[in-house]
Amino acid sequence: MVDRDTLYEQYEEAVLALLMEQVADAEGEELLQQNRSLQADPAAAVPAETEKRCLDVLRRQSRKTRRQRTARRSLRIAARIAAALVSLLVLYAIAFAASETVRVHTLNFLIREYDVGTQFLFPGDESAEESEEFASHILSIAEETVPEGFRHVSSEDNPLISMFCFENAEDEQITVKYVNLEDISGKIIIDTENAEVIRQTISGQEVMIVYKDYAPGSAQPDTMYQIVWICKEQQYWIAVEGSNVALEELLPLVESLIV
Repeated sequence: MVDRDTLYEQYEEAVLALLMEQVADAEGEELLQQNRSLQADPAAAVPAETEKRCLDVLRRQSRKTRRQRTARRSLRIAARIAAALVSLLVLYAIAFAASETVRVHTLNFLIREYDVGTQFLFPGDESAEESEEFASHILSIAEETVPEGFRHVSSEDNPLISMFCFENAEDEQITVKYVNLEDISGKIIIDTENAEVIRQTISGQEVMIVYKDYAPGSAQPDTMYQIVWICKEQQYWIAVEGSNVALEELLPLVESLIV
């Protein structure tokens, strides 16, 4: 059974709680009345300039908080991307060290395409000698397989590129360009600006066909075909260009050079 002292303590606590609740209600009602009076009093209104400054401060603080939150999120994303890139680089380094195919593909040629052209980059081997024998082989094949009526009119042979030009009586031209990738370190740019570019496989070799149709009366030929490919096994880059020559006439020459 609860003793008398405990009952008195509980009674006093209950009376105090009721008293505090009544005081809070009274003070709350008084504050509400003051708020209504201030809202109804035009003289107590907050000046527009002060309100504007307060809102500006709140907006600046809000933007600052959002920027800090965005920066933290961006840093977390950047850290994850960096970790993924490092993992990829490590995997690539392992593959590069372990696989001869990866090394050959990486070091011997890179292809970059831009709006104005396609650029072939070759690291090359500065100690290698120019392959004159293979260039002569290319010329002999071209002489045998160019379309009827074309004859060999000029050649250009330098440390970077071997080029053989053929013409017919109608001034149509075919040019064969050959580069030994083991002999050079440099780049070759193919003009693909405003051109139709097609990639297809001919005799098992992937080639890039670039077709340009020039405006009549210009200094350029009416049409130009460029058929370009890279043979990774023999390490050479080759291009067949035809000025005002149909693609069907160029394809037999291309097939013979691929074989």
